Amino acid sequence: MRSLCVRVRKGEGESVRKKLLEDGLLDQSLYVDKDSEFLYLPVLASPEGVPTDEREFKEREREERDYKSLAKVPEELRPLLPTAFDTLGDIAEKMNGALSARGLPAHAADSYRFFVGRGVGELARSACPPDSPPDLVDGLRRAMEAAYEADPVGVSLPYEGVTAALEALAAEGVALAVFTNKPEAVARAAVSRLFPLTPFADVVGDLPGLPRKPDPSRLLALLERLGSAPEAACFAGDTDVDMLTARNARLPGIGCAWGFRGRLELESAGAALVIERPDGLPAAFASLVPPARH
Repeated sequence: MRSLCVRVRKGEGESVRKKLLEDGLLDQSLYVDKDSEFLYLPVLASPEGVPTDEREFKEREREERDYKSLAKVPEELRPLLPTAFDTLGDIAEKMNGALSARGLPAHAADSYRFFVGRGVGELARSACPPDSPPDLVDGLRRAMEAAYEADPVGVSLPYEGVTAALEALAAEGVALAVFTNKPEAVARAAVSRLFPLTPFADVVGDLPGLPRKPDPSRLLALLERLGSAPEAACFAGDTDVDMLTARNARLPGIGCAWGFRGRLELESAGAALVIERPDGLPAAFASLVPPARH
């Protein structure tokens, strides 16, 4: 399909994409295109003061991700189903509840894709209105942490295919671990409930006074505890923070495009590989870490 587009250098792609998205100009029905130097972002109209070109783009197939739409149940029971297929709906539900309790406007669930990744404090700051006082932001942070401690999983479910991919890696002798900016107690409880049979060697989350992603120090300490050298490991994730963490630790980063952000952000942040489906994880790991190393 032919469309107007904005041409940007690859290193600037994510910031321009976010601005176009905020302004309601990014055409999300089309895939971003690229060549060796530039990204081509399809737009619905010409941004003010920004030159545009025309180009052929591939149309996106509509991919239903809402659990209510995917579940095979009688239609009269569909409204009673959980509201999220992954963790996004649960995050939105908990934070919107905290916002509403304080008389603040809630956000569409999809907006939270761009609020997460740097810990609960940054999530609260992003969800608050601009220039909110620090005590309001901190109150939201504490409310969110309390909600997660009371119910770490909520309506969250693993993405389809993730459990099988992790089990395939474990069967090849790959040690599995989690490093996240979620509070550690919450992360451990969530992993235990969502992946009860997956043999994770460790789950490392946010603790007071310790560095968070993209700082690599706790990730490197985790690898040392596992007896793994950085050259024998990969770090997989779905945000720019995850790919920056991998780069800072000098690990190859595997970008998971089915998650919160998408291919453009992951490539712009330096992913060594970007995969579209969980079943690509074992092959991605094998291509980046030869069997003799892990």
